[in-house]
Amino acid sequence: MNSKDLQNLAHYFKSHPNSKECFVTTDGTIFHTVGNATDHARTLKNKDVAPYTREAVAELVAAATPAAEATQTPTAEAKGADAGKGEGNKEETTAKRTTKK
Repeated sequence: MNSKDLQNLAHYFKSHPNSKECFVTTDGTIFHTVGNATDHARTLKNKDVAPYTREAVAELVAAATPAAEATQTPTAEAKGADAGKGEGNKEETTAKRTTKK
């Protein structure tokens, strides 16, 4: 599952606080009921319907969050802090950034 699909699922559950599950067709459309998802899937080349529970999506979001933070680019403040430092300090700056929590 790509990050956009995961964001859509997380948004669905945030927007529907009483929903415990949803169903997603291969084109990414999210449905409240399996029947509606199945009916829509009949119009698609790939007719698969994937069920997702609130708990499963929360676990996927939690698992994806550390990976997303590790790939973020430094803020302008961090870039400014690195400015003016020579190449010899680059490794030290990187180590500080990666160990900071």
